[in-house]
Amino acid sequence: MSSYTDTLGYNKRLKMKIEPLIVVKDVQVSSRFYQSLLNCQSSHGGDEYEMLTSDGQLILQLHRQETHEHPGLWNREIPNGNGTAL
Repeated sequence: MSSYTDTLGYNKRLKMKIEPLIVVKDVQVSSRFYQSLLNCQSSHGGDEYEMLTSDGQLILQLHRQETHEHPGLWNREIPNGNGTAL
């Protein structure tokens, strides 16, 4: 946890919750891979979206490439691996 000193000299603690999301071609295959790699569990499951957790904390989200709800997550025109979704 980071901290900073405000203008009056008080030490403040910063809390930041990071919730990474990776766009993938196959959510279920990717879920099994990341569960094995990160020693985590499925908390949502499905063909389009997955939440992976460890000790009740969200550590990774997986989202299928071609879902209609979020067209900005992935663009067929841009090569895979361009880093825009990470």
